[in-house]
Amino acid sequence: IYMFVFLTNEHIAANFASFAIVKFSVAADSIANFGVGNMLRHWGVTFIGNFIGGGLLMGLPYAFLNKNEDTYVD
Repeated sequence: IYMFVFLTNEHIAANFASFAIVKFSVAADSIANFGVGNMLRHWGVTFIGNFIGGGLLMGLPYAFLNKNEDTYVD
């Protein structure tokens, strides 16, 4: 999670970590517009992006390519 925060990637788990780090530090009072409303807005946008990118753009083609009835045997 730290690397997502450090590299400023839009990942909802990284956002939970970065917002928690800032919220419980002394810098939270000096950041303009740092509140629950903006955190929820940012998490919502990130969740939608992760759902579209990871769920639809990656998950649907993967499910389509693996839709056969064969079971995997190792």
